[in-house]
Formats: sequence, structure tokens, C-alpha cells
Amino acid sequence: MPTSDSINSISEALTVAGWFRVDADSDTGVRRQNAFLLEDQSASEPVPNGWSFRIWTTDGLSPGIYGTTEVPQGEWHHIAGVWDGTQMRLYIDGVEEAELRTDANAQTDGAWGGTIGQPGDILQLKYGSETFIGGMDEIVIFSRALSADEIEALTLGWEKALPVQPRGKLATAWGSLKVR
Repeated sequence: MPTSDSINSISEALTVAGWFRVDADSDTGVRRQNAFLLEDQSASEPVPNGWSFRIWTTDGLSPGIYGTTEVPQGEWHHIAGVWDGTQMRLYIDGVEEAELRTDANAQTDGAWGGTIGQPGDILQLKYGSETFIGGMDEIVIFSRALSADEIEALTLGWEKALPVQPRGKLATAWGSLKVR
């Protein structure tokens, strides 16, 4: 996906989420190289069949945060990575991972600062020669950190997570005036 002003505006906080079904060993996902990634862990990473979230900021490349939940292959799961400007979090099916690991399989609290830059890299649903075997759906990227409640709402569907309340909006008011 080509870069855009909205993607380039993400710098102070980030949420990237979606529904994923991994059907065979994979090692990629949603990624904008030199900005962020949310991807399935490979057999060589701390928790094969787990997920990882990583960001590149003015402080450098964050340690990868790896969840400890193994996600069964062949099933749809909602995965979300959230960064509020100081703390990275990973959610599996709306539940925050209680324990996070780094590349070296050490425990981490997900602390990371800086701001995300504007790399020239495009938004990708796979990276280089890495493979993703399965399906992806409803990928969303927000320029803010969603709360735990908002992440849980995303798992219930768009209508619950992002309701549109028409009352008091111009189109509804105009429609009411026209009917009179």
C-alpha cells in the first residue's frame, strides 16, 4: 500500500490490529519497515505460533515484544499491538498479554520512547522473502493508543467498536427538516 499523509502522520502513538488466521508456519504480518510491525513468530523466535510487535522510533529499534500465548493454526484470532508513546502492549483476542519476552527471550515490560519517523517504506502485508500462509481481515491502524476496552470492542465487530451516532449530525438534522 503506498504511503499517505494519514500513515505518515503516525508518530506519537499507534495501534495496529486485525483478524489473522495462520494456516502453516509463517513469519510475517502487517509491517511498515522502519516504522512498525505486527507479525506471527517464526520457529526461531521465542514463542513459535505466538505474535510480536515492534516499533522504530527516534530512540532506535525497540526490542521485539513477543507474547507468550501460542495461537493455534487454522483459527481466526484478533491480534493488536498498541504503543502509547512510552509503553508497548500486545493483545490476543482482546486480552492483554500478561508476560512479554524480547528477542533474547528475556522478560520485558514493553517500555519504549521516542517518536515514529516517516520512512519511505510502504505498508506491507508481508515482508521480503518472509511468508504468511493464511488469511488477514479488517486490518486497522490508528494514530493513537486504543484502550483495553476499545481493543476488546474491536473483537466484537465494527458496529460495537466504532458506532456512528447520527443524532444531532447535519445529515440527520437536514433529513428531519426536509420531512416536515
